[in-house]
Amino acid sequence: MFSNPLVREIAVVLVIKLIFIYALWFAFFRPGEVRPPLGEELGHALLFSGRAPEPIKPQP
Repeated sequence: MFSNPLVREIAVVLVIKLIFIYALWFAFFRPGEVRPPLGEELGHALLFSGRAPEPIKPQP
């Protein structure tokens, strides 16, 4: 099946591209990542959480 050098080269390049695409997907769209609350969700979370929010620490 892979006796032809062209077929072997195409298969290797295809596998490398698939691995690269998966790595990009994993870097930007990790499964199980929780998004922060925004807008109304944030207000509701702050008003009804029962605790004071932590102060924002400045980044150096």
